[in-house]
Amino acid sequence: MRESFNREVFESMPDTVYTGKMPKIAPAKKRITFIYKTAAAAVVTALAVSTTLLALRLKEKPEMAAMTAQSEIVYTVNNALQGNIVLPDSTLVTLNSGSSLRVAEDFGTGTRTVYLDGEGYFDVKKDRKVPFLIKTPQDILVTVTGTSFNVKCFSDSPRFNLTLIKGSVEVTTRSNEVIKVSPSEEIVINSDFHNVSKIEKPENNLMWKEGVLRFDHTPMSETIAQIERWYGVDIEVEDQSVFASSFTAEFKHESLNEVLRLLCITSRLEYTRDGDMVKLKKSNKQ
Repeated sequence: MRESFNREVFESMPDTVYTGKMPKIAPAKKRITFIYKTAAAAVVTALAVSTTLLALRLKEKPEMAAMTAQSEIVYTVNNALQGNIVLPDSTLVTLNSGSSLRVAEDFGTGTRTVYLDGEGYFDVKKDRKVPFLIKTPQDILVTVTGTSFNVKCFSDSPRFNLTLIKGSVEVTTRSNEVIKVSPSEEIVINSDFHNVSKIEKPENNLMWKEGVLRFDHTPMSETIAQIERWYGVDIEVEDQSVFASSFTAEFKHESLNEVLRLLCITSRLEYTRDGDMVKLKKSNKQ
C-alpha cells in the first residue's frame, strides 16, 4: 500500500519542482559494499570485519578516519553505506551511514568498551563477568551483559535514542542517573530530559538495516541530517523557518529526488540540486 501511495504521489508531482541537474542514479538492485577502518599497525588484525551494503550508488573512496589514540581501532562507515563488524568476543555490530565505532586495543581482556558516534545495532555476546560498555558523544554510558538493541547517538545532535529488542540494559545519564530498560522499550534522552516508553513495534526502529529510510514525526533538522547521511549529499537550508516542521514517510527504493519532492510537497518547501549539493527553502507558492 505504501509503495502504491508513493507512486501515485510521485506521478502527480509537477516536473517544475526540481530545477537542478538530473543525477545519475544506479539501478535500485545494485548493492555495493564498503567499510573503512584505521588502526595502529600492531592491532590491525585484532578484529575480523565483514561488510555489507547500503547504498544505491558508489562515491569516491573517502579519507580514512584519523586515529584518536594508538591503542584503538576506528571503524568508519561512509555516508550512503552500511557495515557489519564482528568483535573478538563474537559480538555483532551493524553500523548505519555516517557512523563510527572506536574499539579499545584491550577489548575482551578484562573490559569490553567501545565508543559509538552514529547509529548501530548491537547483538552482544553474553558475559556476566565482563559487561559490555558503550560510550557516546552525549556523555551517556550503556551497560549490558548480553542483549540486542539499537542505539542512535550522532555527535552533531544532543539526542540519544536506544531501542531494546531483548535482554536488559542500564543507561547512565550525564548526571549519573541510572535507568533500566526492558525489552520493547525505547529510551530517549535530549539534554537533561529523558523518557522511557513501551513501543508496540520496536522493529520499526531497525528498518534501516533492511534499506528502509523511515521518518515518524521526525523534526526537520533530524530529517535533513538523515537524508544527508543516507544519500551522501550536503543540504543547505536557506530559510530557518524550514526547521519548524516535521516529516513522516517511509522509503525503500525511491531515489533522492523522489524523497526530496515528497518532502517538499508535504512540508511546503522548494529545493534545487546541483550534483551532491541541495538547497532547501520555504515555498512561496500557495
